[in-house]
Amino acid sequence: MRFRNRIFLLAVSIILLPAAATTNEDSAILQLQPGVALLGSLVDGKEKRYRVFVPVAGHWRFSVDQHGVDVELSTKRENGSVVTIDGLTDRYLSDAHIETVDHPSHFDFTVRAVENSPSPGHFRILAERLPDQTAADRRRIEAQTATASANRYVWENKAKSFEIADSYYDRAVKIWRALDDRAELADALYRAGAAKRKIGNNEAALADLREAQLLYREATQPMVEGNVANVIGLIHLYRSEYPAAELAFNTALLAFPDGDGYASATVKNNLCLLEHYRGNIYEAVDCYNPVLQTFDRLNEMQRVAVLRNNLGRAYDIIGEPVQARMHLEKAVSLNKQAGHQSGTALSLNNLALLERRLGNFQAAIPLYMEALIIEEYVGDKHKRATTLHNIGNAYLHLGDPDAALGFLVQALELRRESGYTRGLGSTLTSLAHVYRAFEQNDDARTALEEALALRLASGDK
Repeated sequence: MRFRNRIFLLAVSIILLPAAATTNEDSAILQLQPGVALLGSLVDGKEKRYRVFVPVAGHWRFSVDQHGVDVELSTKRENGSVVTIDGLTDRYLSDAHIETVDHPSHFDFTVRAVENSPSPGHFRILAERLPDQTAADRRRIEAQTATASANRYVWENKAKSFEIADSYYDRAVKIWRALDDRAELADALYRAGAAKRKIGNNEAALADLREAQLLYREATQPMVEGNVANVIGLIHLYRSEYPAAELAFNTALLAFPDGDGYASATVKNNLCLLEHYRGNIYEAVDCYNPVLQTFDRLNEMQRVAVLRNNLGRAYDIIGEPVQARMHLEKAVSLNKQAGHQSGTALSLNNLALLERRLGNFQAAIPLYMEALIIEEYVGDKHKRATTLHNIGNAYLHLGDPDAALGFLVQALELRRESGYTRGLGSTLTSLAHVYRAFEQNDDARTALEEALALRLASGDK
């Protein structure tokens, strides 16, 4: 069995853009004919605009197949209202908006590159009327509408939005499973697993992602299979399940056909991070540097920010504060330039950790607070827990156990909620110090005993 391969579907029905239309391609509106796809390319956060006339009523699907570029699709109706979508699957698969049209209408589209990357990525845009004659047709429309609704909530990038998106993705999974459409089921499971990971529902995320991985392997879609394996590896990594993480990352590397390109370098960074988490910091530094060079060569500035953040943290740990500050300040700057909120929060957090390690606890707290505001907005429980833990520790070192307690208790609750065991032991240890300050020795002993058990179970150094 071979699925429809949306990723590399760049051949039949493609019309090359006429020269006259591309003289000022960022501002020109290109005409899109119903049922006929157009191939485009985007670099460095640019956008392209299209217009289509929908001649008949019905259910219409406006889709963008992504190949090496992460885009968001905005659809503007004749009444001026705009719907914007962006899926959770990075640079691959198809994102679509479903519109129920009751009279002939014009629609305008904007396809915008999400990441600032000068490396050209391609996409394929198509407006098509969906068949609705049979019960199965109508069920397909229902599933595609559910996915489109989920992608609309994903674009909002808020905590509650991901929970709503997950419910819509699950609805699509249920329908595609009932219809026995294994291609659509694989995509829906991938999206559902990514959403569950965002909200910390990791066991359910792993179940969805593993099933999607098997379906993609069965369909010989190595690029997407590798991406799914990478997400599985990240879940295991943050749960301190290091052998499982290593297996998943290596599975991803074997799946990718592009050697030292973007996808492989992304996974190699995660393998470096695995060494970092295992406590092999010098090995991690040696691992990070060639990956940084790869992303520099590819001009992938958002990924360069990730590597600089990781290197900054590693240099901080091994006692090289000058190198650490250089990498972390560049990471903060690159992330803010790209509007990458999660990356900004993480690099601010690590810059604050550097200040704390240098004894500048008062300077660290405002950096932590700035990171926490971002994390509360985007709803990343795991990272929010880390920042709350770090703020609590800073107040503990400043001799203010009362202030520390509130932050550490919140951190502990979020770590338990998210199911990520990495860091749980550290929070318990910090809480033990607070309990001792309050002379609550039994509570302190209980916290330390749980922390020790977690450390022994994970093999942390």
